[in-house]
Amino acid sequence: MKQRKSHVLDYEDMSVRIEYDYYPARRAQISGPPEWCYPEEPAEWGITGIRVMPNGYKDWIMTDRSNWNQSKLDEFAASLEELDEETK
Repeated sequence: MKQRKSHVLDYEDMSVRIEYDYYPARRAQISGPPEWCYPEEPAEWGITGIRVMPNGYKDWIMTDRSNWNQSKLDEFAASLEELDEETK
């Protein structure tokens, strides 16, 4: 079941809120009638939005993903993977 989540990171002189959809992992069902069995499914997530709040501001500002270079998006994704590991 999909869950909408967000996580705030500190980045340079601003806070960055990563919004994402999260699908929890599902354990395999390997006993019982074959029609009840299914394989394990890993957790999945996808970034749906990025908002920034520069220091001194009080509101979040929506930003386009194209404004972020791929290495920074990968860094954000890695922090989400760490969160996923912590919640297991």
